[in-house]
Amino acid sequence: MIIDFTQKLKRGVAFMAIALLSAGLYGQNIRNGVIVKGRVVEKATENPLSGVSLWCHDTGEAAKLLRVQYTKNDGTFEMTLPAGKRYKFIIRSYGFKADSLMVEVEAVGLDLGTIAIEPGLDISEQQLLKEATVVAERPLLEQHSDRMVYDVTRDPDARRVRMTGILEKIPNINFSTGKLEHSGLPVGRIYIDGEDNEFINAATQFPMNHIRGDVMAQIEVIPPGSPQYNNSVTIINIITSRPLPNGFAAEITAA
Repeated sequence: MIIDFTQKLKRGVAFMAIALLSAGLYGQNIRNGVIVKGRVVEKATENPLSGVSLWCHDTGEAAKLLRVQYTKNDGTFEMTLPAGKRYKFIIRSYGFKADSLMVEVEAVGLDLGTIAIEPGLDISEQQLLKEATVVAERPLLEQHSDRMVYDVTRDPDARRVRMTGILEKIPNINFSTGKLEHSGLPVGRIYIDGEDNEFINAATQFPMNHIRGDVMAQIEVIPPGSPQYNNSVTIINIITSRPLPNGFAAEITAA
């Protein structure tokens, strides 16, 4: 196993302190790859950080962005990657310094342990990301005055992961109970393109386990108090990129 961290040499580029407090291998293979996991905390306080984005790039000849994953409320993240390859991660959070790390994933997976990041100037953060790797200018997740908006069209997992898998990438969204929750409370309303839908709604959510994520173009998470909705419960509005599949048949094939 090789773990080495790439510090930018260009003048003015910030350095992210990374502590591998519990690095090591753990041995559970799954059908389509192995699990890479870890936990992101603030360096000074060791408090877990949610909503930190991890951009995973293949470093082979056809280098490309493979995954974007956000940390959960407890700062943890987990993603599945093919074994026996070398990957570059960009770790980024609003208001924190960013840097990259290189890892080589063996057949039994990899635990990156605790990754500690330091506060930094947001104005230099975007420049650092551009220097670290070439990505689209807009982030996948944007915070607006009354909602978060997740751009599914730019998520490389959208064609291979179901709707629920994409939704769970959004900070504070959870589906482990079989119903969507936001910050530990049930999502009160689910709209499709701004309207009630008989197929997918707050009461009927299981179809999202069987439909590919790329049916969605954007996901709006609207906490209580939006001026538009005057809502007392969290609303999720899914803006579609194509019509929802007819009936309850699963989409079996993922490209």
